[in-house]
Amino acid sequence: MFLEIISNFLGDYTREAFSFCLTYFHYFLASSLFLVKRKKRSFFHLRIILGFIVGLFVALGIGYINFISLSSRFTVLIRCICYLFLSLTPLAVFFISYDETPSEILLGWTSGIAAQHIANKSFPLIQYFLGIDERATISLINRNTEEIQFYDFLIYFAYYIALYILLAFLFRRDTNLAYDKKTSRSVVGLSVTTTLFANSVICTARLYEPESDSLNIIIKIFSIFFGLVVLLIGKGLFEQNKKIADMVVLEELWHQEKLQYESIKASMDMINIKVHDLKHILNKVENEINSEDFESLKKAVEFYDGTIRTGNDVLDVILYEKVSLCKKNNVKLTVMADAKKLTFLSPSKLFSLFGNIIENAINATKDLSDPTMRIISLTIKEKNNFLIIEETNFYEGVLELTDENTILTKNENKNKHGYGLKSINYIVKECKGSLDITTDNGCFALTISLPLPKEKQN
Repeated sequence: MFLEIISNFLGDYTREAFSFCLTYFHYFLASSLFLVKRKKRSFFHLRIILGFIVGLFVALGIGYINFISLSSRFTVLIRCICYLFLSLTPLAVFFISYDETPSEILLGWTSGIAAQHIANKSFPLIQYFLGIDERATISLINRNTEEIQFYDFLIYFAYYIALYILLAFLFRRDTNLAYDKKTSRSVVGLSVTTTLFANSVICTARLYEPESDSLNIIIKIFSIFFGLVVLLIGKGLFEQNKKIADMVVLEELWHQEKLQYESIKASMDMINIKVHDLKHILNKVENEINSEDFESLKKAVEFYDGTIRTGNDVLDVILYEKVSLCKKNNVKLTVMADAKKLTFLSPSKLFSLFGNIIENAINATKDLSDPTMRIISLTIKEKNNFLIIEETNFYEGVLELTDENTILTKNENKNKHGYGLKSINYIVKECKGSLDITTDNGCFALTISLPLPKEKQN
């Protein structure tokens, strides 16, 4: 009854009005699923509902413009412009409803447009293979196009919504894009390309689909392929952006580590000078103080004079600082290292590589319930023109390794943690080496193989 009243009111415009409102609904729903995890503005539900309602009236107006232009010689051009503005209508609603960067909203909206075109072309393709006229009915069951049943609508909407949810699940991101000019330009380029293609080529082709079944199928398959490519490019943009953001953080960390190394080296040089002087003084005053005080002073000097010698001055500085850190945390660090040929790594990269390896091990072992298991073993050796770095330590709990050789951090601030292994991975890849991590029965083992430069090989 309600549909009949509307049909009588709109007259010949009914079909066009229904088509544009339905398309607007699909654009809105598909894009919303890609934006569901984005940050929302205050009074979000009120904004989104009112925006959607206003958008429906806009869709009716755009549809009417398209309807009255059907007899014009500019029908194709006007149709493309109408569908372009129709696709932009939900974008305006999203901008007033979501508290996100333009790139985030644009990428979600573009993904929704692509998903809508995949669904919008795959559904009639199924109808075609079932022998049903797509231009006469939305049914997948009833070939009698005179009357559409209620269950036809249910099947129609169930198919579209299920496909939108599936595509959003496969291509939606849980985290935000980091600000980057290159990524922003790429998102804008993808959005413009998608809307222009979808609302010009596809809309134009739609007018010529009835001329040939083969052409009809080709256009639909091509449109589906285009939508999938857009979704894949969108996902690729996010991966690229994530790598850029990680590199910005890593470079900042490397800069801080370089400053830390220089500070530690300066302190170590000063301590070595003082230790050298103290040893001479102790030799002179050995007979002038009691044996207990002398032994205490001697042990203190031996502690600072007992720096591990690896054949690499930079690594010696790093291990000096880490040995002190281990002692403070009641962790035993054993080192067997021949690092004379490690000079192909810059001091900052060496500091980052070994600093992160040992600090991760200290964090894993310092709170172990069994004090005898608070042991870290580090070995460096040369084998077949490769420098092999091995580190092992015990741990408690469960470690989850990703495909990228990183550990899923349990820290609440995941954006600022987990960069230790990322830094190690990056340095190893930069040296064209390999990294292998195993976790077995509470034992963590890390093995790095770095190819030696030709001049370092035997």
